[in-house]
Amino acid sequence: MLDNMYKHFALPFSLIVIGMYVVLSQPSFLFKYSIIVELLPYGVLLIVIAVSALLMQFEHFYQSLVVFLLYLTIQLHMQVAMDNGETYLSFLSVNLYWPFLILYLHSVRDRSLKSTSAVIAMVAIGALLILPIIAQYFIDQEQLLVNIPVGLLGLVKADSVFPVGLFVSYICATVFMGVLYVLWPTHTKANWLLIIGLMVFLFINLRMPFISSILSLTLALVLLSGLMREAFYLAYIDELTKIPSRKALQKHLNSLGRSYSIAMLDVDHFKKFNDTHGHDVGDQVLMLVATKINQVKGGGKAYRYGGEEFTIVFSGKNSDEVAPYLNEVRESIMNYKIALRSNSRPKDNEKGKQGRGSKAERNVGVTISMGVANYINGSKPEDVLKNADTALYKAKSSGRNCVKQFG
Repeated sequence: MLDNMYKHFALPFSLIVIGMYVVLSQPSFLFKYSIIVELLPYGVLLIVIAVSALLMQFEHFYQSLVVFLLYLTIQLHMQVAMDNGETYLSFLSVNLYWPFLILYLHSVRDRSLKSTSAVIAMVAIGALLILPIIAQYFIDQEQLLVNIPVGLLGLVKADSVFPVGLFVSYICATVFMGVLYVLWPTHTKANWLLIIGLMVFLFINLRMPFISSILSLTLALVLLSGLMREAFYLAYIDELTKIPSRKALQKHLNSLGRSYSIAMLDVDHFKKFNDTHGHDVGDQVLMLVATKINQVKGGGKAYRYGGEEFTIVFSGKNSDEVAPYLNEVRESIMNYKIALRSNSRPKDNEKGKQGRGSKAERNVGVTISMGVANYINGSKPEDVLKNADTALYKAKSSGRNCVKQFG
């Protein structure tokens, strides 16, 4: 849990500290370049919106669109002093509405921005911009202030315009997203928590010059970094096994020097195994193999080459040096047994554990064959890869479940 929190919040908090330092210590700089400071969040957020839509990263899309319209709403409707009735009504309506908006957005799971629910979501987000206008038109502010208990409109601090009553909506959203994050910690849930927290801080300190621009820019940069991470994941990480893909392997091969070894391996009789036990079990096997080879010692880097084939690259070592590490991985896979669920096994995990090892539940194992080759003077990485593949064929011909060196 602590590792996840560090991974998800370390960069954002660093950006927040930098942003607040600029706001508090560099006011003259901000006033000098005020136009750029105010426009920059729009530019970064538009980039995130466009790229996230292109990559079909819809939570990033909704998050960046929410921040964009919140910032635009603040710039359009909340730049006049809060003792102006229309401004304060805009402030109240937006703060009551948008925390509940994110609860709905988190439930939208459609994989197309043209779907009905996605269109409804975007209309709901767009309401942030027109809600202040509607509130000003239909609500009598003087009557509203008379009917709301004084305690709900109490200020959080003397120089703030943020009433205590607004915390109701923020507490609901924070508790909901916080519980989800504890149960299933992801970057997108962490982003929602950051958006909630920073917006509360922003609205409490709304009178501070440039606070909306700096904090909106901070959120924009957080979302941009998350989107870049997702783009990298899509491009270079295999979706099933969670280890680097063939494209990442090609990048690594292009950066190798003159001392390295490459091992090619695949799962023995995988097609027959798949036909016998089904593709779900076959996927479990591939994930098992990926997990084991990703733990290889000797500085090896594992990749999924394609199908049931994998590659391990060792920098600075020849094939004699890496053979013991490869054999260690091969034996760990050979000795691992996969428990097949019987049709009668309970779906409940606890009850299922009680029946583990029974006759109704079978254990199956798999083996792998490996071929390894190292750099030879003048050879290209593609040649070494081909030599490793030749050694793999030799391992298959020798009875499988073994490691063979090229030559």
